[in-house]
Amino acid sequence: MEAMHIPVLGQEVFHYLAPKSKQGVILDSTLGEGGHALIFLTQTKNTSVIGVDADEQILSAAKENLSQFGNRVQFFHAWSQEFLASYPPSLERPDAIVSDLGISAFHYCKSGRGFSFSADEPLGAFLFRQMNPWICGWMLPAAFRQLKFYCIGQRRK
Repeated sequence: MEAMHIPVLGQEVFHYLAPKSKQGVILDSTLGEGGHALIFLTQTKNTSVIGVDADEQILSAAKENLSQFGNRVQFFHAWSQEFLASYPPSLERPDAIVSDLGISAFHYCKSGRGFSFSADEPLGAFLFRQMNPWICGWMLPAAFRQLKFYCIGQRRK
């Protein structure tokens, strides 16, 4: 899978959080597709990344997107707060922690989880496949379930 989400402030995040040492460690606590990690890995030679994400599907995409960096990246399937609360003692302490609190293009465009403004799917907005996908069926009146959203500049189908 090709990375879809481009961090809006990626270079600014790198500028402020780039490791000062030659072998720095960055903890990306919301790894997503690996956009921030990719910036750190390509713009430094010896920085390693610890990537954490609770979404198995998007973590799988990150593994593919960052595969060229080999052992410079370690992947963990967990909620960031749980991971940090039980931080593995075998891991080096990070020089910086990146947390991009938002939603990525993956969820809007590729996930099939009811986030899309343009896909022909029920509104669900669920992060994980094991969640009740169409919770809106009982939360929203029938008239609202028929609403379609369009991004600015998007053509109706």
